Amino acid sequence: MCAVSLQAQAANEIVVGQSVPLTGVAASVGIPLAAGTQAVIDAVNATGGIRGTKIKLITLDDNFVPARSHENVKKLVGEDKAVAVLNVIGAPNSEGLVKQNILSDANVPLIGPFTASSGVRALKSPHIFFVAAGAQHEADTMVKQARSMGLTRFGVMYQNDLFGQDGLAEVQRAAKEVGAEVTATGPFERNAEDIQPAIDALGKSSVPVIFMFAPGVTSAKFAAMYRKQYGKGTLLISSSAGSTSAIVAAAPTPADASGIGLVQVLPNPASNKEGISKDYRAHMSKYGGKDWKPSSYGLQGYVSGRLLVDALRAVQGPVTGASVIDALEAMKKHAVSSLVYDFSSGNRQGMTYTEIGIIGSAGKLLN
Repeated sequence: MCAVSLQAQAANEIVVGQSVPLTGVAASVGIPLAAGTQAVIDAVNATGGIRGTKIKLITLDDNFVPARSHENVKKLVGEDKAVAVLNVIGAPNSEGLVKQNILSDANVPLIGPFTASSGVRALKSPHIFFVAAGAQHEADTMVKQARSMGLTRFGVMYQNDLFGQDGLAEVQRAAKEVGAEVTATGPFERNAEDIQPAIDALGKSSVPVIFMFAPGVTSAKFAAMYRKQYGKGTLLISSSAGSTSAIVAAAPTPADASGIGLVQVLPNPASNKEGISKDYRAHMSKYGGKDWKPSSYGLQGYVSGRLLVDALRAVQGPVTGASVIDALEAMKKHAVSSLVYDFSSGNRQGMTYTEIGIIGSAGKLLN
């Protein structure tokens, strides 16, 4: 790995990479996520890079297909000599990088994988650094909110894969702990276009609240169709669907999305109180192009990029995958603007921030 990194340095650049869906059902997540990281890299390079060395960010499209994610990362850490990988989306996509030893063989970190999966976290890979809370914390927050409303019967709409099954299991656990239960479920297959069976299973059950663990476009589609067809129940959506604009766009009018709750694992990107949100918007305004819009996806990509850059700045000597991992592990009460991360003592869940925002009648997220 040292020889690999020295090869990158010989070209007067530090190579890093990201594999995200730029096409397909999850493109609405992948595009802003990648753009948030790119804005950080562009800003750093505009001021001289890392001690005079520019960072080269290679972005590859995986269409949200796990096998393509794995092949992309193999290319990034092999042929392209990347010393870090960022922003892989999806539980199976990240899980395979561990089980196939892709990260460990190259000894390269994956920073900020976009998955809430408890299963991926349970792998306890020393090469994965999570920048946002997982399904356990999200489920606890959802159930707490529902119980505060006096509700004890829950429905769960979920993608039938590792990510969605984790969400279901965590809600079942959290519900049991507070004397509640999941009485209806609505699973759908990954990348499915037809989600009507899930809508009917939950709509006909008359559960008063539905927790949703699904990609953004699918969550938005479900929310719009469910409300039109059944018009009842509280909807709380996991952070995987963290784009308020996508949910509002799927509704007939912004008012029709009013009252839908979104779990946030990072601050509201439109917040004027949070330093990280203001930093994100400032960098995107300068480097994100004319069509960008604030999003939770973009903010997470931005935070991952900031952590990478902080790690690169902390490296003393050759920049290798191992030295980047060491720099990340040295972060204890490490401030990234208004956020604080701790990856010390083997911890890989750097932060567990969660809160629920509610979409208001004007289509804006309220905290």
